[in-house]
Amino acid sequence: MTEAELLELFELAAANAFTAFTMYLTVMTAYVVTAYFVGNKLSFAQVVLAGIRALHIQCIRQHSSHNNVTCKRRRLRKCGEGSF
Repeated sequence: MTEAELLELFELAAANAFTAFTMYLTVMTAYVVTAYFVGNKLSFAQVVLAGIRALHIQCIRQHSSHNNVTCKRRRLRKCGEGSF
């Protein structure tokens, strides 16, 4: 990989990390606000399901941002070999 490709890969990874962090803050803020306003009205099972759903959303976001960087890294490697 050339220096330009490495720099582009680093920029993509940094952008994905920033996106993942903002998604994390968004999901956790929504979870805390919901828990504050309606938490006392929910049953224990509903609270557990809401927590599991929040974690599930966060795991999906983390996995998709990781796959984005991996796919772009493979594309850059293939471009360097001359095959598209």
